[in-house]
Amino acid sequence: MDIPEWSDLSVGDRIDITILNCCLPIEPEKDPRKGWLAIVGGKIEDMSKGEMPGHRRVRDTMVLDLPDLTVLPGMYDSHMHLYQWSISKRAVDLSRCTSYFDMIRTLKGRLEGVSLDPFFDGTGLLFGVDYDESQFTGERNFDGRSLEKSFPDDPVMIRRVCGHKVICNEMALSMLDAPLSDDGVLLENDAMKASWSIPIHEGSKTSILEEGVHEMRSLGVLGGVDIIPEIALKDTLTSYRELMNSPRMSISVQIDEDSSLSGPVRDAEDWDGPFSEKGIFIKGETPVIFSKLFMDGSIGARTASFYHPYIDSEPFCPLMSVDELKNGIDHSLENGLIPMIHAIGNRAVSTIFDAHEDSSGPIRIEHMESITKRDLYRSRDPKFAVCMQPNFQHAWGYPGGLYDQALGDGRTELNDFRSALQNLHSLSFGSDMMPFGPLYGIKAAIGHQDPSRSISYGEAIHLYSKGSAIMSFPGLKDIGSLIKGAGADIVIFDKGSSRSSLTMMDGIILAGKMISK
Repeated sequence: MDIPEWSDLSVGDRIDITILNCCLPIEPEKDPRKGWLAIVGGKIEDMSKGEMPGHRRVRDTMVLDLPDLTVLPGMYDSHMHLYQWSISKRAVDLSRCTSYFDMIRTLKGRLEGVSLDPFFDGTGLLFGVDYDESQFTGERNFDGRSLEKSFPDDPVMIRRVCGHKVICNEMALSMLDAPLSDDGVLLENDAMKASWSIPIHEGSKTSILEEGVHEMRSLGVLGGVDIIPEIALKDTLTSYRELMNSPRMSISVQIDEDSSLSGPVRDAEDWDGPFSEKGIFIKGETPVIFSKLFMDGSIGARTASFYHPYIDSEPFCPLMSVDELKNGIDHSLENGLIPMIHAIGNRAVSTIFDAHEDSSGPIRIEHMESITKRDLYRSRDPKFAVCMQPNFQHAWGYPGGLYDQALGDGRTELNDFRSALQNLHSLSFGSDMMPFGPLYGIKAAIGHQDPSRSISYGEAIHLYSKGSAIMSFPGLKDIGSLIKGAGADIVIFDKGSSRSSLTMMDGIILAGKMISK
């Protein structure tokens, strides 16, 4: 057998390979240690700790000696907005702006080059994303009227990093599917409708998603859950089907009130199943498994629902009553969809437990940055699973940061990863794309500002791999782990880098800095 040279390999090639002297998690939820593994025919043929004994050498495989690199299971992100994030990669990046005037300068700089800007040319909209006024010096109170003064002749929309707040000038409001607003500020569902109504040319949608999928794989993520509104479902699924090499994805849909959309999950009592894999997971398909419901918004927009007030505003009430939420949960489960319920504040989280405590069927709680002691006890019920975002804590949990500005001492109760791991029946990690990338989230989970709320490196890896795979693909249990006989889904990271050196799924090369073609 001819063994190929590494320089001859490219994305899409399947290789048999033996990796020596790397760090890898030999035992689930334990920290990585020195070891080796061999991949043959798309499967993990063998692996162990320490040096690879000569008698266990696998013949006819390429050999890589990687003493400074870490091999991890392929990562999964169980809470993504991949398609919308792919669009935003072509928009104006406002994440590094440190003042309102810096943001306006950045937007105007892009406007001066719109003749060379294919996104603006294709949409007619100057779209800025990921501004975060908690990082601003000076003025933080601005609205659409402020944008109108700076851009009287061009449609401009800016979206806050959380996605729950959008600001438009008059021309942007008139061209988008958005309600009229005197101040141009759109919150929650109105903000999301505006983002999804950007007029993108049909021929560009698949190429935009393809760019996003490549970036996802370059960060070591093989797939997860993409969240989209029902109005965009048909176009999004078409784009996924048209990809040359589809990622391993499932879909959560923000369904319309009169929706008849149905899913494949039937008769499951809780997260222990039973789930039927037949007809749900078909290679190359992207199944709709979840329905997205909202109980509150975001801390930055002051729409997360806590029992206590914000420093600068009153408490925000949950978006649904217990009875309204119960009806939404029952409707989803009856139609074969697992509810994914957005709830950041402890008051919103309590409403979920009250609504579903005496019912059956699996549900997911998204974010759960704050939870009462009573609800932490109730979370042990196998009906409930939680997806947390440790990257939020790293971005905004420090003294003087967003959480401090909004909640003061109340920020210290947020994102207790240790208690969640010790109490919850099912826990996973996702990014919500703020920012995207599992290593950022893992760093945050092991480095909480309060060390008693941190978890170990091995535990964090598990929650971003096996834990997220279970919650992204209910019933599919053979992905997300490095074990003998499993599919060769691996990602290799160099020290200090958040980008993958090599990403493989079933032994097929998908991305990585080690690949030049």
